[in-house]
Amino acid sequence: MDMFRQKKYLGIAGNAITIVGLFLPILNVSGANFISSFPGILILILSVLSLLIIFSDKLSANVPFFEKLKNQKLTLICTGISAVLLIVNIMNASAIMAFGRAFGVSYGIGVWAMGIGLVVSAIYPFLYKGE
Repeated sequence: MDMFRQKKYLGIAGNAITIVGLFLPILNVSGANFISSFPGILILILSVLSLLIIFSDKLSANVPFFEKLKNQKLTLICTGISAVLLIVNIMNASAIMAFGRAFGVSYGIGVWAMGIGLVVSAIYPFLYKGE
């Protein structure tokens, strides 16, 4: 557990899982990817921004702007907005699933991967104590 408190592995893993989940199917019957929708693109941008915040201490040597982003708690803002976007789209997908349950429509691996990635990303700033 000390490794997660001292290193940034948890934040990197959470955002990586979220980004991979964007490219996986969100509904099993259609194979539709989340990245093809506007909220999916926003989640991708927010995950990349969260990764930039995580690596801000290394990037601040080259770009002075990143000196202001060294507080790792800022990743919670990106994660919170991404979680709201995911919840809204799950609610929209559940309307599709209500009609398609008779045809075997179910949530795909992409929804689960994004959910796990966002939970891990939300836990990260509370566990990280610095290198």
